[in-house]
Order: sequence, then C-alpha cells, then structure tokens
Amino acid sequence: MLAITVPDSIIHILDIVPGETGEDKLLNLLAENITAKLKECDARIVEFETKYGMSFAEFEQAWKEELLGDPFSYSLEKDYMEWEGFYLEKKKWLSLLKELRGSSKAKR
Repeated sequence: MLAITVPDSIIHILDIVPGETGEDKLLNLLAENITAKLKECDARIVEFETKYGMSFAEFEQAWKEELLGDPFSYSLEKDYMEWEGFYLEKKKWLSLLKELRGSSKAKR
C-alpha cells in the first residue's frame, strides 16, 4: 500500500473533493481525471468522424483499400495515425476506469 502525505497548507482543498475518507477522495480524483481524458479523446475522435463522415473502423478499412486516395499522403497518413492514437488512448482510459471502479467496489 502506498502512503501519501498531503501538506497541512493544502489539505483543506480536499474538502471540495467528494468522498468520506482520504481513499475515497483519491479514487474520486482519479476517476474524474480519467473521465476528463476520455472526454478529450472523444472530442478529437468526433472531429475525425465529422471530417470523414465515418467511424475509425470504416476509415481504417477505406484507408487500407486506398478508397480515400494515396494512404501515404502526408495529410491522410497523419489523420490515420492521430485518429488511431486517440482510439487506442480511449480504450486505455476506459480500461483504467473499469479497473479503478472494480477495485473501489471490492473495497466496500
């Protein structure tokens, strides 16, 4: 188990964080942070879905079949890599949130 020391000068800030115990507050802070990261990923994914009018899976298939033009053109390849990155990052954050929620339920 990890012990965390919070300086007395800022401990009052934890009063605004939901939770009964310090552990509850930490879990809530982690969940809020992960949720914010998920929202950032979703916002960027929506930008690409709007730009191309399709999901990443559809885009990836069209990209592989060269239906969108030269898949190695700078702009198309850049969009593919960024979109894939946000898609994978979202999966990572969802997995971490699920793990966090599973561990917090196990402790109750």
